[in-house]
Amino acid sequence: MRARAKLKVLERPAPREGLGPAIEDFLRRAEAKGLSPRTLDFYRFRLKAFTDWLEAQGFQGGPEDLTPALLRDFLSHERERTTS
Repeated sequence: MRARAKLKVLERPAPREGLGPAIEDFLRRAEAKGLSPRTLDFYRFRLKAFTDWLEAQGFQGGPEDLTPALLRDFLSHERERTTS
């Protein structure tokens, strides 16, 4: 009898958990890929800026609630912030 391969099931964070679990999962995967500590620090810094901005906008959803419009608004905000 052949052994069946086990599939790794990735749990999707519940919307009420916000973005934290998804961000931590992303950073763990990036670290596992061998990205440099400086790259990981940069990712943490930028993701913190993004989540702080989302919080200021009243965003309370999870990753599935992010939209292209939200991302464009954040990037626009960052451009204005850095050119002012």
